[in-house]
Amino acid sequence: MKLFQRKQPDQTAALAQSASAAGQPSAEQITAKAIISSIDEGLILLSADGVITVFNPAAARITGWNTEEAINLNFLSIFRLVDSQDRELKEAGNPVVDAIKNRQPDKTDTFSIVTKHGEKLNLDLSVMPMEQGTLLVFRDITDRKKQDAEKTDFISTASHEMRTPVTAIDGYLGLLANPTTATIDERAKGYVEKAQSNVKHLGQLFQDLLDTTKADDNRINARPVPLNATEVAKGAVNDLSAKAAQKNLQLTYDAGQTLQPIYLILADRDQLLEVLYNIIENAIKYTAQGGVAVSVDGDDSKVRFKIQDTGVGITPEDLPHLFQKFYRIDNSDTREIGGTGLGLYLSKKLVDNMKGRIFVESVPSKGSAFFVELPRISEAEAKLATQTTPPLPPPPVQESTAPTLDQPVAPTVQINPPESIAPQA
Repeated sequence: MKLFQRKQPDQTAALAQSASAAGQPSAEQITAKAIISSIDEGLILLSADGVITVFNPAAARITGWNTEEAINLNFLSIFRLVDSQDRELKEAGNPVVDAIKNRQPDKTDTFSIVTKHGEKLNLDLSVMPMEQGTLLVFRDITDRKKQDAEKTDFISTASHEMRTPVTAIDGYLGLLANPTTATIDERAKGYVEKAQSNVKHLGQLFQDLLDTTKADDNRINARPVPLNATEVAKGAVNDLSAKAAQKNLQLTYDAGQTLQPIYLILADRDQLLEVLYNIIENAIKYTAQGGVAVSVDGDDSKVRFKIQDTGVGITPEDLPHLFQKFYRIDNSDTREIGGTGLGLYLSKKLVDNMKGRIFVESVPSKGSAFFVELPRISEAEAKLATQTTPPLPPPPVQESTAPTLDQPVAPTVQINPPESIAPQA
């Protein structure tokens, strides 16, 4: 596309210029112009070759270019998008260019625009190909992004600070429950176990919050390596079999009836396992009887993990919200089941980062099937990736405030709870 190319006025095509026989604008045209001028979102209509034909006042306010300057210019000359690294998107990676070429709509809030005066603004942008052109609808979300960043910083800091005392409490409770460091009766042991369970849940909540803030800030540090998808899935099943057995459920890997091919993918092993753990643990949590089956299949372009359960299922009303932050299904079957509402949200973030997709199919009272699809790679691509993967950095040194058996502890004590304290249910 040529930049700063201005067409002649008689070539301008703005929103279907049909006039009445007397040459006056029709009532429909007057109404459409009033609506376009009054909306708060910026609106730009492009011709088939990317020339601006409509440029409303909100677009002028956001971009800094007035309507007279913008009309008949190629959009790239004034609608200058940059990515998170401040690299200007001329054509490669530009969502507007991609929509014009592919004739597919797009919606994103990951890019910024550089105004006429050099100011950078965060945009919420929708691109919609139309029969004779392309429509851009956008709004300035700079203030919202700033507020989100401040909120994220607060949550991250608070979660990190609270995790330290929680770790210490968990450690001391562990010592209290250990017969080599403390002697307690069975009733007190039950209290300690309940306290430990709740402390671990609290610690997991803080960890989920920390992981979520990293995902929201695009601070997920992935180290993709070639992986055998089947082996990863089998490993996840083995790791969680004991948890399923505690509920008398069968957790199995379904290899199918035929010899499976080797499905190779490029992903961070720990992050992929975190996704599978989240989904499988949810399946176990929401399944009262029956079991959970994990399988892997695919084609030439993708590999698909499937986690099928015989649990309570998900209603059609809940399905669209399932991967939203803090969303939890609230009904009589799920109300007593604990959770943070962050696991599936974080899983989707991780899968998106792997250039894959996650989705679910479900029938209420029958069960659910979660799917994770990732791009498949060839053996040659896997070999090349292995040769170019940098070595792992040394693990960070972390100090813990939790006591261990190597540290001095108080003398063994006898703890007998008062008779008046009734055991918790």
